Amino acid sequence: MTAKQILQKELGTVREMSFPELREKFTDLYGKIPHPLSSTTLRNRVIYKLQELYLGGLGTTDRMLLEKIARKMKDHPLNRKSSSGISIGARYRRKWKGGNYEVTVLAENCFECGGKRYKSLSAVARSITKTQWNGKLFFGVKQ
Repeated sequence: MTAKQILQKELGTVREMSFPELREKFTDLYGKIPHPLSSTTLRNRVIYKLQELYLGGLGTTDRMLLEKIARKMKDHPLNRKSSSGISIGARYRRKWKGGNYEVTVLAENCFECGGKRYKSLSAVARSITKTQWNGKLFFGVKQ
């Protein structure tokens, strides 16, 4: 049996695994217990690792290129976080009573929604719902 055939068989098995089986397989492959992940994410990580083992990982040139990009991106404005932990440049979407709303984090305490600027996510949520809301709760931002 070739490496590709063995991999295909393994991938078929992984696709049928339960969540506890995926956690165990992840631990075997990575040598550590996974953080809480969805079964889809866990399955994808296991599949990636199996492909890497059977088909090989990134080449030196590709790895160096990605590391160079990562170093540049570290200082990118979209990677900055406000003191509240919300990434500047992030966009949050919410459907509410038939309307679609999108909020963009412009800067510390500066959010844009529908062409208007707000000082907080809660102010945006209050404008949309006309009631008092926790903005992070309304937009599903988890800290």
